[in-house]
Amino acid sequence: MIRNDNKGEKVMSSIDLNSVGSTVTSEGLVFPTDCSEAPETASEAEEMMGVYVTECSDEWFYSLSLVEGYQLLQFLDDCGLVLPPDFEDKVEGLIGSYDTFVGVA
Repeated sequence: MIRNDNKGEKVMSSIDLNSVGSTVTSEGLVFPTDCSEAPETASEAEEMMGVYVTECSDEWFYSLSLVEGYQLLQFLDDCGLVLPPDFEDKVEGLIGSYDTFVGVA
């Protein structure tokens, strides 16, 4: 689901990615969807501040469903983010892998 929140002059858009339990903003920051528990470590607190999408692990992209992966790439493109040249190829090579293996098993 893509949301547009109007905060004064700036419009903040985001996309929810249920397959990985994350929300990605139009600025390319990834946040956990479930923030019901307070962070217990410095590392967990840092995650709550957001991680840039290009810094997400291969495992995160691997767990991303095929449909949501392409929705994410389209969303980032629509937001006009400048991403590394090989980013899209990397993501396309990883997304939906879990879906594929589950379908074969």
